Amino acid sequence: YVHGVALNSYGRPAEALRVLERAAARWPASRDVGIAVVTIRRDAGDVAGARRAARALAEAHPDDPDVRALLEEIG
Repeated sequence: YVHGVALNSYGRPAEALRVLERAAARWPASRDVGIAVVTIRRDAGDVAGARRAARALAEAHPDDPDVRALLEEIG
């Protein structure tokens, strides 16, 4: 997770997503990894990918207000 966030911070979102999506596959219920994937996809302009990731995150964390807000923001 930290590696992926760092890569994104250094302007390498494609590499960050590869790292974070591997982490998401390994730990699918990780809220932090899911939020990172959603926000990086959104910031990169991949609205459809961000929406898919946000929906999966909301299914895993239906009572989390931050996750719900992120899903509402993306649509």
